[in-house]
Amino acid sequence: MAGAREYLSPLLHVLTGNDAADLFAPGATDVYGAFAEIEPTPEATESVKQILPRMLDPEYAKRMAAVTDLQKLGPPGVCAIIRLSRAELAAQQALFIEQVLRENSRHADAIDDSSQLARLRDDRMFLIDCLEFPDDRVRAAAVHELNRVMNRTLAVDPADARAASRIAHQLREELDRKKS
Repeated sequence: MAGAREYLSPLLHVLTGNDAADLFAPGATDVYGAFAEIEPTPEATESVKQILPRMLDPEYAKRMAAVTDLQKLGPPGVCAIIRLSRAELAAQQALFIEQVLRENSRHADAIDDSSQLARLRDDRMFLIDCLEFPDDRVRAAAVHELNRVMNRTLAVDPADARAASRIAHQLREELDRKKS
């Protein structure tokens, strides 16, 4: 798997552009669903609060603009919406939220089941991939869980994205060698 990721991921970036999502990386929905202790930033929470009422606008174009604005928030927005109580949302809002969550998941079948997402905390490859997630809080949680799952101590500062990425690469190679 590490070989596929190592060689295919850069090729896919060439074909799809650097702004395209990494097809091998976990989606923000998966990550923030698995690490439920990570709270959204106040900025993302406020942005979501501003967008939610617009999802109920009588004009279709304004509702769709609200969804687009939510999508533009990226992972911080996903963290904020995954923490929303669906019971407090109108049906239209819940539908739009569900759409954005599914768009940001590699495990879309699990997004309605928090226990399934929580089980990702035992998935070594998922945790290794989380070492390359842009949010350093996710990288810190991944390091903590990898130490537990692998029964060892990783010497990496989660705030250092490059160092965390190097460790991720090393761990993928280790897993590949063990499978061979």
